[in-house]
Amino acid sequence: MKRRKLLLIAAATIVALFFAGYFVAVRILFPPLPEPENGIVVPDLTGLTVAQAQDKLRPLGLRVSEVTDIAAFTQPPGLVIAQSPIAGQQLRELGAVRLAVSAGEPKRVAPPVEETPDSL
Repeated sequence: MKRRKLLLIAAATIVALFFAGYFVAVRILFPPLPEPENGIVVPDLTGLTVAQAQDKLRPLGLRVSEVTDIAAFTQPPGLVIAQSPIAGQQLRELGAVRLAVSAGEPKRVAPPVEETPDSL
């Protein structure tokens, strides 16, 4: 009975120390960055072409910095399928948005056919 009580006290102490350490790390050592006061909310660009996305960002003071083609079975080629930062996050003026654009279905390449003595 005494041993069980000591184990419970030790477990409770470990849990309390864990949460105290977590609180110190999250709130004191590495606090979250403050939201920018003059931030521009990034719009949702999925389903647009790159030109349409640029036209939507330009009036907001944002720009497209990088476009990556990604094979996608479900989206037609040329449409934005992902963005970074995601919609709803904030950037400062002239902030950069990276886009991933559908390249359509991946091309299948057949292996080369080799002639064998039997096929001659």
